Formats: sequence, structure tokens, C-alpha cells
Amino acid sequence: MNKMYIIFFLSGMIFVGAGYLIVQKIMNKPVVILSKTKMSYHANIIKDTQENENFRRVLFTGDNSQLVVMSIPQGGEVGAETHKYTEQTLFFLSGTGEGEFDGKTFPIIPGDVVVVVPGTEHNFRNTGAEDLKIYTVYAPANHIDGRVHKTKADADADIADEAVGENKPICN
Repeated sequence: MNKMYIIFFLSGMIFVGAGYLIVQKIMNKPVVILSKTKMSYHANIIKDTQENENFRRVLFTGDNSQLVVMSIPQGGEVGAETHKYTEQTLFFLSGTGEGEFDGKTFPIIPGDVVVVVPGTEHNFRNTGAEDLKIYTVYAPANHIDGRVHKTKADADADIADEAVGENKPICN
């Protein structure tokens, strides 16, 4: 069963595509959103996702992509959003929910993968009895490296983090 999740993850990395992110502007001040180290990353994403109890935790930020785990409590939601420049691939590890693209809903079950292209309004709700566990890849990065939000309210209140991804990436 774990091999299936690894295959989903690797497939998602292929689908995500490459964006190139060097600088994002937040309130007219350039902010560099690069990885803390120039090293590659290795972890057990299934374990990290299962053990995550935060609404959102940024695990890794590279020059072209970002790996994030999420835990959406019963009755909670990611929150409706539209990424201008970022493609997002979400892998649903456990729990059940409902996804939405531009107002059209669909069921979410463990093992599902969803790719959200830029310009698509989207949201994901937990409709089940247990936390909805998600790992997601953004290309380019959409959050501040290393950022952790315990709750959705914490994430919504983080103005600097919410502003990341709102400006067109600068490519060399």
C-alpha cells in the first residue's frame, strides 16, 4: 500500500511541472523565497503527513517547487483560493472530503490526487469523521519557507505568507 502512495507522489512531481522562483514581492519589498539550504530533500512523506497535526507545515522549499503537509479537521476546509501563477498537486492520504473547482464539487477519498492549474478557484472540505490528511506540491513555491500554521485562522492571519505567490515569478 505504501508503494502506491509513493507512486502517487512521484507521479505528482512529474505533473506539477517546473516554475522558476527567485523573488516574490510582498508590499513592494522583494523577498527571496529560496530553500534554507541548497540541498535536496528526503523524508517519508506518508509518515510525515500522518503525524502532522498542523493546518499547514512547509517541509521543503526549492528554487522551483515546495512540499507542504496539511491536516484539515472534521468540518474544516482549506479555504477557497485561486493561485495566479502556481500549479498545485494535492495527494489525499486519509479522511474523506469534497473538492471544488470553479463551483463544481466532487468527492475526495484516500488515494485521490488533484492537480490545480493557475487561475482555477478551488477549495477542499473535510466531510468525514477524521482529519483530512494532505500532502501537496506547489510549483513555484506558494508559502514562506519553513512556515507552520497550527490552525486555518493562524494561516489566514499571516498576511506575509498569504501574499507569497501573488506576484509573477521572475525567471532568468
